[in-house]
Amino acid sequence: MCKLCWTLLVTAVIAIAAIVFMIASGNKTGQAADGREIIWLEAQQRDLVLAEMRMFVESIRDMTKALGGEDSGQFKKSALKVGLAAQQGVPLDLMKALPLPFKKMGMQTHKMFDDLAAHTQQGASDSELLIELSQIMNNCVACHAAYQLRPVEP
Repeated sequence: MCKLCWTLLVTAVIAIAAIVFMIASGNKTGQAADGREIIWLEAQQRDLVLAEMRMFVESIRDMTKALGGEDSGQFKKSALKVGLAAQQGVPLDLMKALPLPFKKMGMQTHKMFDDLAAHTQQGASDSELLIELSQIMNNCVACHAAYQLRPVEP
């Protein structure tokens, strides 16, 4: 087999192993009295997830303000702030600690912000952007209705 083929094969195997590691079930979950799924996280992991959620809320606040001021540049900037690029640098231990459905919902939400920024660039109307923003908020509501984050007791 040629050297390039071996290199490609090894690279593919490493990439697949990394993906499996990232989505592997290493999480601890339980059932809360209110029916939500409890995700048990180390304190610093929980802090990171909650900080990300606050960034969502801050960006949505900034986007609604930008819509009111007809500032499409600020609207786009605020959406991109929490797009998929915001996921770079998430620690692997946190990715492993989160259940797959939670990760999927989070990634979908980040992508929806990127899509919203793209639609802004493409000249979508304020009412179209507001409808898309409300769809993103549906993800926020669904996540908070489904999950509860609790710190693992030391």
